Amino acid sequence: MIKINFVKEREKRKFVLRIDWLKIYFLSACLCLFLVIFSFLAIQREINDKNREKELLQRERARYIILIKKIEKLKKEDDELKNRIQTIIDLKRKRGQLLKIFDEIMLSVPIGKMYLVNFSLHNNRAIVSGFALDYENVAVYLKALESKKLFKRTDLLYTKQKEIKGYNLIEFKINLEF
Repeated sequence: MIKINFVKEREKRKFVLRIDWLKIYFLSACLCLFLVIFSFLAIQREINDKNREKELLQRERARYIILIKKIEKLKKEDDELKNRIQTIIDLKRKRGQLLKIFDEIMLSVPIGKMYLVNFSLHNNRAIVSGFALDYENVAVYLKALESKKLFKRTDLLYTKQKEIKGYNLIEFKINLEF
């Protein structure tokens, strides 16, 4: 049998899409490698940006910590100054009051009939001790102090007769609250 082919050989071959799997595999591997490298670079750039931002925030935090310490120091100084000023004001107010108390105690003493030996001030309290010629002078002095509005309370702590250099004198101690 003889076969005769009337179709040209060029026409005989149909266009066949030739797939070269090796080239496709190589191209896809390159593409994946490119994507991995690009992703790595992008992530590395984000990490560097975050590290720079972290360093900036740490420097800012350190500055704020220094400022907070300065503010606390200034607040302490301010409180100390306020306390000093208040103490000075209290002392000035008390100084005038203490002088007035001292004046009232000294001006109430009967001249020539009584002598004060000790005078002390403690926490809104004055203690006066001394000698008088008789009990009546102590009573007059106590009444004079009670009549002053400056004193809230006057108490006679004790009186006793004592002989000093041949004289019978009355020793007394008075507590005054103001």
